[in-house]
Amino acid sequence: MEACFVGLASSARGLRVSNRLAVQSRRRHSCVVACEKTEEDSGPPKIVRDVGLDESWYVYYEEGNKCVVCRGQGTESCSYCYGEGHIVIGANQETDRAVCPLCEGAKTNICMRCNGSGVRPSTRFNAETDEVERNPTNAEILANARKDQQYTGNQPSIPEPEPEVVEVSDPAVQQASFHDDERTKLEVPAAEESVGV
Repeated sequence: MEACFVGLASSARGLRVSNRLAVQSRRRHSCVVACEKTEEDSGPPKIVRDVGLDESWYVYYEEGNKCVVCRGQGTESCSYCYGEGHIVIGANQETDRAVCPLCEGAKTNICMRCNGSGVRPSTRFNAETDEVERNPTNAEILANARKDQQYTGNQPSIPEPEPEVVEVSDPAVQQASFHDDERTKLEVPAAEESVGV
């Protein structure tokens, strides 16, 4: 079984590492394991354990278990140069440019969430409890979404409350009526005629 692991691998579907991404990862001293998806890779989730890194970065090799930040790409647009590859350092945008110091002109950075693998890590650290928690898999997320949809679908709809009719006791407030509208329509042309409009 060939497997992708943390570093600069592409998404879980394509599983091919391009030369440009490999060069970019060597520049950043990341671990890259090139891999291909074969027919025998489909099936139950496999856990990659032969890399020797911290256990929290073991990857559940599961179809469709993409990183939520980079959407399975492994890279995200550089936040310093906004994906341009350069920054403007003077008044003239054409000549006063410098290579972006963050992405080094590559226009993208390795995703900080999945460390470039494109796959959601199997565990995460909870700062509130100081414990490592297991991340839900895609199957669990979809099952919870179906449960939520069934729950909201079975609930009776809440009727919209009717506006409350209140009797006005203040004599300064006049209630509008259909007759008032008719009288106003007749009074406006009469007033315009008397003014000479």
